[in-house]
Amino acid sequence: MSLDFLNGLVTWMNGATGVDFSVHGWIAFIFGGIGVLVLNVGLMWLVVRSNRNGHDEVADEIGRSTGHHKVIGD
Repeated sequence: MSLDFLNGLVTWMNGATGVDFSVHGWIAFIFGGIGVLVLNVGLMWLVVRSNRNGHDEVADEIGRSTGHHKVIGD
């Protein structure tokens, strides 16, 4: 029963998108999309966390004191 549903879903998705993926291709495609989404959310969370904890200011001060700080527009 579930294999019939899966084959029907793959047939519909192939027709709707115009590509000819197998079941394994669609599974890889979906997991790849989920993986990219999780990676993006995780990296953005790290950026926000770094900003809120003051790590950006510490790096900015170190860059200015060592001469490696470059301000765009100055």
